[in-house]
Amino acid sequence: MPPDNEVEVYPAESERIDALLRELDAEDLEFLEPPTSIWKAISATVDAERDAARIARTAPGLRHSDALTVAYRIDAADHVVSMGDGWSNFARDNGAPELAELTGTQTLWSFFSSDTSRSVWQMIIERVRNSGDAMQVPLRCDAPHARRWFEMTVSPEADGHVHFRSVLVFEELREPVAFLDAFVERDSTDDEIALCTWCAQAEYEGEWCEVEDVVRRARLLERSVMPPVVHGVCSACRDELSRECSLVGADEADD
Repeated sequence: MPPDNEVEVYPAESERIDALLRELDAEDLEFLEPPTSIWKAISATVDAERDAARIARTAPGLRHSDALTVAYRIDAADHVVSMGDGWSNFARDNGAPELAELTGTQTLWSFFSSDTSRSVWQMIIERVRNSGDAMQVPLRCDAPHARRWFEMTVSPEADGHVHFRSVLVFEELREPVAFLDAFVERDSTDDEIALCTWCAQAEYEGEWCEVEDVVRRARLLERSVMPPVVHGVCSACRDELSRECSLVGADEADD
């Protein structure tokens, strides 16, 4: 016997129902808009799952003592003068061995290929130096095999020095994306694809979207040589960071 909340359907009845359904045409059907309450319930469920994922990314319990940490310091002239223990390994693992050992003569700005990204970082550093307060900057730095969320703390120090410390707070594994592999062959004659430094979305045909969407739309799975990558800032992240930085000036004006 089936449970109290289920109805038992015998094979003969099931076949008869299938036969009747096959005889129906589109004109025999009437579309009824589902009750608003159902859509609200679905929307609430989606929102709850999204909030749970956001909380999981930032939950203190996800932090651990051996979390990937990258730190460095610039002087008053913006030269990179010291690097933490994780710097060299991070640089090599991400296809930039030339950055593994710096001499203190390179400025932070020499590592930027995007004017937009450079201007945003200049704004952040100016805010930290002028206010004397540290600034928390969430950012994405994905690996080919994982989505990775970092939390960077930009702190002012004596004599105009600024300290940067990024800690990996959450990592989500995925199928490897060759486009993000620093060691894959690139076609320098192809159009560049920009990656946002903060949200890790990619720009394709004037639209910022997830990297997986760009891989599909640009048919990158069919290619053995990838287009070049340039790091920038999407309009949404640029506006949000601009608002964040402008709060200091507004607070000082109110004092």
